[in-house]
Amino acid sequence: MKGRLGGRVLQFLLVVVVLLGGYLIAKRVIETRPVVRRTGITEVTPVVTVKTVRPSVRQVVIEKYGTVNPSETVKITPEVSGKVVYVAPGLKRGRTVRRGEVLLRIDDSDYRVLYAQAEAEVKRVKSELKRLKEEAEVSIQEWQRYSPGVEPPPLVAMTPQLEALEAELLAAESRLRKASLDLARTVLKAPFDAVVIEEAVGPGQYLNASQSVATLASTDAAEIRVYLKEGEVGFLDIPGLNTDSPEGSEALVHAEIGGVKRKWRGVVRRAEPVDERTRLFPVVVVVKSPYQATPPLSFGLFVRVLLKGKGIRDAVLLPEGAVQWDSDGTPFVWVVGENERLQKGKVEIVKLIEKGVLLRGLRDQQRVVLTPPAVATEGMKVRPVESP
Repeated sequence: MKGRLGGRVLQFLLVVVVLLGGYLIAKRVIETRPVVRRTGITEVTPVVTVKTVRPSVRQVVIEKYGTVNPSETVKITPEVSGKVVYVAPGLKRGRTVRRGEVLLRIDDSDYRVLYAQAEAEVKRVKSELKRLKEEAEVSIQEWQRYSPGVEPPPLVAMTPQLEALEAELLAAESRLRKASLDLARTVLKAPFDAVVIEEAVGPGQYLNASQSVATLASTDAAEIRVYLKEGEVGFLDIPGLNTDSPEGSEALVHAEIGGVKRKWRGVVRRAEPVDERTRLFPVVVVVKSPYQATPPLSFGLFVRVLLKGKGIRDAVLLPEGAVQWDSDGTPFVWVVGENERLQKGKVEIVKLIEKGVLLRGLRDQQRVVLTPPAVATEGMKVRPVESP
């Protein structure tokens, strides 16, 4: 009995000690807690890069890409048959030939014989016609001697014979002209200054009339077909589409050949029918004498074309990242106003170009933020740094 009472007393004392210890520890913590002092809210001032704009006339430059093509191609085909006896050294793929240069010759032996025969036939018929006219004149004189004042009949005047010989002479002269043409056609010449695109002929080869032996592409001009969006058409002068002038906007054609950057000047020459699938406007840029310089603007090159458009008044060029959008889709830029605080500046996007975006709607000397804060609001204070 006494043992149980002693255990309960001991448990009670332990509980009292634990509670008293907890109380003392809590009191100590409360007495030694740090004192919290009330302070004002500090405003965070983000650093932003700005550009002081000066609206001016800016030329729109539209960048496109396309393939260089010849303005004219022709297939060289003989008009007579025969064996090839000569092929010009320049009649090789990729080589250039001059206007009037002999490309190949066909054996003309048979054609010379035919020409000589046709020429002899003409001389024979002329001689026969001359003799018959003299006989007819004598016959008419004899008739008039015995029948003065009476018109001699056709048989006496030999009219049917003369008409037949005159018709025969016309036919003989036609055969002579044909023989002359065939003889001349044994020599094939370049119709214009050109580069050889294809060739399939060699000495000793027998050619049939109308058999293609080569394809030539004119080097007078090269064409590059580029495709414009509907919104880009108004910035350019395009003959036949929005101007009556034979030449439109200027273009610069850029290409890299053998590690060397080259450029050529061209002009917009015409527009072609709108592509039904893409709804784009095909526009043809023409470069004159593409093979005049070395290296040439070779046909088949894939090139970059910069089309110089019209000037835009009161325009500003800014990086595309400077433009923001309202919830209703209206574009704007952040402008640093009085007391270095942000303001919205409504703008009109004129054209997206390679270097950024052309805008209108800003005033001279306004400071436009190029690097807006991630979370920007009107009236936010910023620390502007002018862009170099």
